[in-house]
Amino acid sequence: MHRIFKELRNIQNVRVALEQELYKVRSVRIDLEKELHNAQRLVSIRKPLSVYGGPVPASDNSEIVIPWFDPAEFVGVLQKTINIFRNRMTFSVSGKDGVIYFTPNVIYNSFKELADEKDAPEALLYESGEDRARLLIFITDKMREYGAIVENSIRPGYFSAQYNVMSRGSEGKIGFAPYFADVFPGINLATLEKEKGTNIKAIEIGEPVSIRAAA
Repeated sequence: MHRIFKELRNIQNVRVALEQELYKVRSVRIDLEKELHNAQRLVSIRKPLSVYGGPVPASDNSEIVIPWFDPAEFVGVLQKTINIFRNRMTFSVSGKDGVIYFTPNVIYNSFKELADEKDAPEALLYESGEDRARLLIFITDKMREYGAIVENSIRPGYFSAQYNVMSRGSEGKIGFAPYFADVFPGINLATLEKEKGTNIKAIEIGEPVSIRAAA
């Protein structure tokens, strides 16, 4: 019996060692892909984005190819964030108009979660600055084709539109990507309204003030 336990421990140790090596291989792969991505950027000439993240030349935007991206799967991940408040730039809020408003940070974080589930490196490759803006535009274009984004709300080449926002007597402007509520399975707007937390309940979305990207 002691021999059997010893063999089981040896097998467990080998398994742990293999998992550690697999993690190292994945890390090296991500590093190599990031290096390749950076090298491709250095050899290309690209028109800079505005401070609002758009527009970008069509040739630049077309360089992003993510074969595994599935709008239906993305909707499933995004649905888990509805009416959750992280901070003033990372939240989503359901409106009584049949629209759910997501800040760009929520869109990116949901993409990152989906990428992590698939062990895909794109969230790291496009994690900041111009690269993140281009990724968000890619997502916006795909979700517009899917019929999730409110028509004429976000101009092509942009990833959000600015809206007037009221909260506890203060007014400001925040960029949102407005999605139709009915693309999310089983959504009931009355239930969402009833279950809003204190921070989300205090937020009131007004009319869009302009169509532009906002971080």
